[in-house]
Formats: sequence, C-alpha cells, structure tokens
Amino acid sequence: MKRTAFILKSLGITLNSCDISPGAKIGKDIYFCHTVGIVIGSNVVIGDNVTIYQNVTLGTKDGISLDYPIIENNVMLFAGCVIAGSVRIGENSIVGANSVVLKDIPPDSIAVGIPAFSKSIK
Repeated sequence: MKRTAFILKSLGITLNSCDISPGAKIGKDIYFCHTVGIVIGSNVVIGDNVTIYQNVTLGTKDGISLDYPIIENNVMLFAGCVIAGSVRIGENSIVGANSVVLKDIPPDSIAVGIPAFSKSIK
C-alpha cells in the first residue's frame, strides 16, 4: 500500500508539478484551478468545496512538527498563498494571493498580507 501511494505521489509530481501527500485528508468537490506548484502536507485536512489555485503551500512551519493546517468547507485559496502550522481557516473564507497565514482565520473572512490579517466579509 505504501509503495502504491509513493508511486501515485511521484506520478502526480511528474505530470502535474504538484506534491499532495497521501496522508492528507481531502474532502469532496475540491477544485484545483492550476496544479503547478501546489504542496499539501501529510496531516493537512481540507473540507468540501474548496478551491485551490497554483503555488499554494499547506504545511508545517518548521518541516518537523505535526502541526498542519485545517481548511474548512467553502474556502478559496488564491495563488501563492502559504498556510503554515496549526492554523484553521474558517468556513466560507478567502485567502488572498501571496498571503502568509500563521494564525487562525474566522469563518466568513478574507485574509491578506504578510503576515495575513483577516476582516469579516459578512
């Protein structure tokens, strides 16, 4: 089983230039607009109806810990954003292009900047 997962991961990197760990928990109806440069770490949790653009990184802050992001339902992650560490992106939220998210984003919010700050969109 591990060998099959490794082969499929390697194939994904080769064909799509993306790295999605077989350990990630990904919901249904995920839309990858452009797969180039997408990196999704091993313990990332992604809810349903999430849209992910190119060059998005979801992973740990240090590459060692097991603190991975949780992306709730109906979220949009725009190009180049980085979500690192034990961070929760609330339902119906948007993370702007090239934003770096290091803290939780509440539901129904938009997050932009380096480091990202959030504002309610309701």
